[in-house]
Amino acid sequence: MESTPSTNSNNSKNYLFIGIIAALTALSVYLYMGKNKAENQNHATGEALAETTATKDAMQTDYNAALGRLDELTSKNKEMESAIYAKDGEVADLKAKIDAILQNKNATAAELKTAKELIAKLNSKVASFEKQIAELKTANTNLATEKEKLSNEKQDLTAQKEEITKQKEQLAEEKKGLEKKVEIAKVLHASNITLTPIKKRLLTGKEAETGKARRAEVIRINFDVDDNRISESGEKEFYIVVYGPNGDAFSNGKFRMNNGTEKSYTASKTIPYVQGQTSKSISLDWKPIGASFDKGDYQIEIYHMGYKIGGNGVSLK
Repeated sequence: MESTPSTNSNNSKNYLFIGIIAALTALSVYLYMGKNKAENQNHATGEALAETTATKDAMQTDYNAALGRLDELTSKNKEMESAIYAKDGEVADLKAKIDAILQNKNATAAELKTAKELIAKLNSKVASFEKQIAELKTANTNLATEKEKLSNEKQDLTAQKEEITKQKEQLAEEKKGLEKKVEIAKVLHASNITLTPIKKRLLTGKEAETGKARRAEVIRINFDVDDNRISESGEKEFYIVVYGPNGDAFSNGKFRMNNGTEKSYTASKTIPYVQGQTSKSISLDWKPIGASFDKGDYQIEIYHMGYKIGGNGVSLK
């Protein structure tokens, strides 16, 4: 059977509709696939951006912590501040590089990796500074302990020195006292002291004792020196002080007393002395120079080595 024109026309239309439907279907599939791909790409990009932001935030936190430690070091240790910023430019260089990367909104993953390494290096530097400060503190503590120890030792030495000085002064005083005792022990003592007014007879020239002032020509002073086993043998000098009736001493010079003062003496007598023996009848005649004797009492004092060793008196009418 032969097809009719109407049938062929319908078939053509059907094919056309089928083609259109197929084309629309293919376009829909293509558009759907493109949309899914774009959504997937946008999702991946968002995830990457979020990951980058999180990484930067974490690095910023680590960086801020490092800067905080660094600021604490420099604020508490002024001498360390100069060591960090003046003598070590690497710290400033690290900070500049890290700031440049973290402040860059479009920083790449490679740059962020570099920033992470730089932060780690900065943390290492800070740790090194912290170690140095800890070592310095330990050294300072040890120095302070040693200084205190030396100070205590110095105080002990000073106290010992003061004690030694005190002992030396005490020994010196004791020595001085012993020397004084020895000196006093060497002082000779006079005994049997007599004062005899003498006159000479005109015809015979013989001497006779008198009690009259107008007749007396001299007063004879006589004394013994007792034995002394401490005083060495040798020349011994004695000073005699004669006081007149008015109480004044007749002065013929001065000698030094044991206390350092000076005293006027009337006459002196030097004798040869033998250690441990008595020297008897030491005699000397005295009369006022250019004057006669006055009535009244005459007193004498005998001195040796600045010490008074005896005395006596006589009265003239």
